[in-house]
Amino acid sequence: MTSAEFAESLAFEMLEPDPAEMTMHLVAALLTLTANVNRDTKAKPVPYAVDDFLPNPYGPSKAERQAAFASTMAAFARNRQERGH
Repeated sequence: MTSAEFAESLAFEMLEPDPAEMTMHLVAALLTLTANVNRDTKAKPVPYAVDDFLPNPYGPSKAERQAAFASTMAAFARNRQERGH
């Protein structure tokens, strides 16, 4: 695909959004609303975001990245504690 074709496809996407993507965003918004209405604010004080319910074909979800980061930081803290720092 040339840069001109890519620019044209971006312009077309702005004028004519993909109906499947629009539906995916609508469903994600409804899931977010349902999850936030029913969440335990003491157990999960931070509300869910629409991004939490959108699939990401390019990598892990926000929740997965946060869980991995928390796990890494906990392992780092345990290691420092075991070494006496």
